[in-house]
Amino acid sequence: MLCVRRQANPKKKKILLTAAVVIILGIVAAIVIPIVLTSSNRGKTTATSPIATKIMEMTSAVSSQQSTILGSSTSTGTTAPTTAISSSPTFKGWSITGSMSTCCYHHTVSVLASGKVLVAGGVRETGTLASAELYDPSSKTWTPTGNMKSGRNMHTASILPNGKVLVAGGSDGFKSCTTAEMYDPVSGTWSEAMPMKVARINHAASILADGSVLVAGGIVRAKATNQSELFNSSTGNWTSMKDMESVRSMLTASVIGNNTMLVVGGQAGLANSTTIELYNSEVNAWMLGPPMNRSRAQHTASVLNKTNVLVTGGESDENATDSVELYMFLTNNWIQRHRMIVQRMTHTATVLQDGRVLIVGGRNRMGVLQDTELYNPTDNTWLHSGNMTDSREYHTASILLDETVLVIGGQSSSQALNSVELYHP
Repeated sequence: MLCVRRQANPKKKKILLTAAVVIILGIVAAIVIPIVLTSSNRGKTTATSPIATKIMEMTSAVSSQQSTILGSSTSTGTTAPTTAISSSPTFKGWSITGSMSTCCYHHTVSVLASGKVLVAGGVRETGTLASAELYDPSSKTWTPTGNMKSGRNMHTASILPNGKVLVAGGSDGFKSCTTAEMYDPVSGTWSEAMPMKVARINHAASILADGSVLVAGGIVRAKATNQSELFNSSTGNWTSMKDMESVRSMLTASVIGNNTMLVVGGQAGLANSTTIELYNSEVNAWMLGPPMNRSRAQHTASVLNKTNVLVTGGESDENATDSVELYMFLTNNWIQRHRMIVQRMTHTATVLQDGRVLIVGGRNRMGVLQDTELYNPTDNTWLHSGNMTDSREYHTASILLDETVLVIGGQSSSQALNSVELYHP
């Protein structure tokens, strides 16, 4: 019968040797130091003996060396190292903050002028939610702030110039909704707003320069639509606008340049789209732009430098992709960028104050993701930025006034989440 002989670890030998030296020097010190102290008490000396001083210095040095060796040794056991979360303002990475009272995904998040964060609606295993909660970054706590009139998920939320929040459409758990509501952060109450012209879910909404809200696409009666409508924040009325050139749901919408709304990709029937469209609010018209190199839905789009849009991941050819493209508004063309480290869809993308883009969670064929990565547009590179405590998709990510990123809720592989995490850039 063969056996494997393990070689002695030289670091362990060194530890044992230094430990023996410490013991010997300790014995010598125990003999010499009392003699010196006794002599001092008799008034024959006022300073420690050079011999005793040298012994104490050697003992301290060897003990320090032993601690260094023990601290740098490689563990071969199964105990995982522990990582302390620093409370220092210079701490970088992920930390846990207060959890919501309700688990949810497909919710919306709005960062209010006060710095507080409003979470509205969503869905969990027991059904669609009408609840709303407020997160206070200073105390890291959540408080309920009254229920919406209707439960909804897969809706949109837009902060109006007067500070109120408009939520529109979504699913009540059974059907698409035309209903819209307004949240007043001063009173902490909800009120009904005028309903949309079209009931829709998985649509996009963007605030234009004049404070109006343009809603486009989505799913209407189980089919993707090309219909769009405009909410006038001054009058509270909805107006039907020109239809997009293509039907699309699960699209992205971004305001760039001189008040132009860019919609990208999305699902058109059974296929994902490569097409993009630009809406000109001055003439109420949609115009097709150059197509992307990859079809995609459930992707992200992030505005960089007010005129460029970074598009990451999404579902392409029935699988999550790591493809990244940059739309250049001034030249009206696409540039392919370095691929992400991980293929993903249903993730989030947040532009940090320094211009980098934080990608969080999502899913691919391996399952729901826990990892995150950072894109640097200056040198077109990706870096891993640590793992969250929970894997999650259909979550939200918002940048707070202190430049941290708040990641809320979502769905893990088996259930809705109420956990909340902070990323410190």
